[in-house]
Amino acid sequence: MRIIKSEKIEKLRELSSSSKIGIQIIWVITLIIIPNVFPGIIKVRNYSSLAVNIFLGLGTSIFYEIVKNKLKREQKNYIGIVHLQILTSVILLGWFLHALDKINGPFFIVYLLMIMESALNLNTRLPDIVVGIAGLYTTLEFIYLVTVKEIPLDLLNSLQFFIRLVSLVFMRSYGLSLAQRIVSEQESKEKLQESTERLQEATTELQKANSRLKELSLLKDEFVSIASHELRTPMTAIKSYLWLVLNRAKNLDEKTKKHLQIAYESTERTITLVKDMLTVSRIEGNRLDVNFSAFDLKELASQMVEELKIKANEKKIKLALRPFSEDLVINGDKDKIGEVFQNIIGNALKFTPDEGNIEVYFQKRDKMVEVNISDNGPGIPKKDISRLFQKFSRLGNSLSEMAETPGTGLGLYIAKQIVGLHKGKIWVESIVGKGSTFTFSLPLGERTYVRRE
Repeated sequence: MRIIKSEKIEKLRELSSSSKIGIQIIWVITLIIIPNVFPGIIKVRNYSSLAVNIFLGLGTSIFYEIVKNKLKREQKNYIGIVHLQILTSVILLGWFLHALDKINGPFFIVYLLMIMESALNLNTRLPDIVVGIAGLYTTLEFIYLVTVKEIPLDLLNSLQFFIRLVSLVFMRSYGLSLAQRIVSEQESKEKLQESTERLQEATTELQKANSRLKELSLLKDEFVSIASHELRTPMTAIKSYLWLVLNRAKNLDEKTKKHLQIAYESTERTITLVKDMLTVSRIEGNRLDVNFSAFDLKELASQMVEELKIKANEKKIKLALRPFSEDLVINGDKDKIGEVFQNIIGNALKFTPDEGNIEVYFQKRDKMVEVNISDNGPGIPKKDISRLFQKFSRLGNSLSEMAETPGTGLGLYIAKQIVGLHKGKIWVESIVGKGSTFTFSLPLGERTYVRRE
């Protein structure tokens, strides 16, 4: 016996009860209205038998309902009572119809309703028993009509009898199929509801986590900002004192000078890291001040190249700015664009070998100007290009190379963010063994950005 979840079987039993009410209404209509209004359609064969049948039908229905409700209150299984109620009903139904004339007439539909009622309980044995009882009654009544009522045993009557038997079997299969679909739909609704509830819970948790992340991000930005301000002042002082010792102190031996120079360079890198971290914190917190004004991009590029030639000369690198005949006036933050030049050219100086070449040149495309910084360094493998402009990304193919080219890993990330704030783009083209060309574009002649507050 197959038993499904109680909440689903309850819904099917509600349908079963509805069909039973429909059957009882048909009984009342049959007994009271039709014999009196349409005496030619149906005749009561035996009133005494019919009265006993009605009495038993009502009595058993009341008894079963009392027992069923008691079991429901006690939260016990009452499926067996439901099955007995259905079987009793179909037996009394056959008796009831036999007490009427023309049992194989239009009231045969009541058998089909009883089969549907049994199928709605999702117990395959019960509909089989009901079909068997109904088929037996139909066969006996057909034999009664042929032998007693002497109806002709012709092809038409035989065909009608056969169709009724087939209808019983068909209604059994259809009823079970319908019940299974009801269960499947109910399960689908429950799964959908369960998934919706889980999704709502996950959404709530995600919102809480997102809110917490925002709080942590604000705390991180505040910490970086405070730490950067607090570190920058003493580190700048240390750098200044180291410079004074290196350049003004006398009688320093070479070993001491070397150690002081290492300390000076380390302090300078620390100051750069602090400055970069403060810039990143402001960018990610939408607190980076960008002051727009018109300026000559060629003049700024020339200034940056001259400043960085000092470092280039230390490695005997030729750093040059290619002449460009057209005017390149843009609206932007001159200091921030200067920082972009410093980061990209500084990055090229780290990786270009001694006596190498770095060239800065311009190209105009429609209303944009492209600034190119080209070097003949080792180049960048394709697999590393995608992470060049990420935070703390480091160039170099090995740990030793990275150790020889110190940096914060923030320069290119900051450059990309600043160029983005100016409605431009930045990218790189590189060939391993031949060099790289970093390019960033800026709009010419019109203001395209509103300052962040």
